[in-house]
Amino acid sequence: MAIDDILRALDEECELMIAEIKERAIEQANHIITEAEQKAEVAKAEAIEREKEKIATEAAEIVNASRLKAKKIQSEATERAVEKVFEDFEKWLVSLKGEEKKHLLKKILVNVIDAYKSPGSLVIKTRKEDVKIVEDLVREINKNAEVIPSNNFKGGIIVSDSEEKTILNGSYEVLIEKARKEFRTEVFSQLFGN
Repeated sequence: MAIDDILRALDEECELMIAEIKERAIEQANHIITEAEQKAEVAKAEAIEREKEKIATEAAEIVNASRLKAKKIQSEATERAVEKVFEDFEKWLVSLKGEEKKHLLKKILVNVIDAYKSPGSLVIKTRKEDVKIVEDLVREINKNAEVIPSNNFKGGIIVSDSEEKTILNGSYEVLIEKARKEFRTEVFSQLFGN
């Protein structure tokens, strides 16, 4: 019987060893599963963070592009409005008649002659239909000048010396363009800052 007892003891010992091995295997498996779950959570959190950063970057790019597009649209609309205003202003200037036209031409003439510094006789070009008005204005301000017709501009006056070495342009086109540049600069400065 001693052999039966030895076999039974060996059998019990084997079962205990098997139970211990199973228990360690289960513990190791649980440890590996927990570690894998933790690594998966970290990887998931990192992936989510990368996607959030990517989305934030894309959103910032979209917002900046939208701002630029809005400024471009605003700029184009402003430019069209400025052009329309000055087209209408030019039409109004060209259509002036009577005392309004005389007053405007006098103002232009006085400003241009005040700025004119060259010695010698003056030649004043103006539209054919304005020659008489300008001749009267020249006499009124006590200047000696030859007034000649020119239809190369829409209105106003151009003062020069007889050799046209010094020319001061007071034509409507030049005055409007100067006003347009100043107005455009002011409008864009107010809309978009310096």
